[in-house]
Amino acid sequence: MEKALEEAELKIKALNTLIDLAEEQLNIDIRKKSGAKQSLKQNKTILK
Repeated sequence: MEKALEEAELKIKALNTLIDLAEEQLNIDIRKKSGAKQSLKQNKTILK
């Protein structure tokens, strides 16, 4: 069980590093900002 937790934490760290690098190199925001909400137009598009 402890080994699984260590592996999960390592995976999270690796994914966060990947996201950080992609955001920096591609100059885009990947992570959703806290408190950010989708516009009504986006919601309608998603629901179609």
